[in-house]
Amino acid sequence: MFKLKNILLVIALIAVIGVSQTAYSAEQLLKAAQIAKILQGNTAYLSNGATQSFFKDGRTLYLSANGSLEHGSWNTQGDKYCSQWSGRWSCYDMTGDGKQAITWTQGTTKYPARMVSGIHLNQ
Repeated sequence: MFKLKNILLVIALIAVIGVSQTAYSAEQLLKAAQIAKILQGNTAYLSNGATQSFFKDGRTLYLSANGSLEHGSWNTQGDKYCSQWSGRWSCYDMTGDGKQAITWTQGTTKYPARMVSGIHLNQ
């Protein structure tokens, strides 16, 4: 009986480790071409309640959770997503799950979002 409990405990531990590694590796670091494909003509719903739309010509609109609208620019530099607001450029690593989940990362700060097809500024 003792051996069976130990074997079941080891099996359960292996299952938990396997599930956690799958969940952790769901988002992969994206390359410039992947970033452009994901963003162009689409909208991100950020976890902070904001909405950001990305036009194919490099314009971007950011609608904050409180309703203020900002106009900016975006592009890729190397394998980073870069955006310009009020004349200042900032670049971020970007990860994605290949479906809808994306995250911008700069240092230890993360900006998770859900992507949807098309330009949506009021949803």
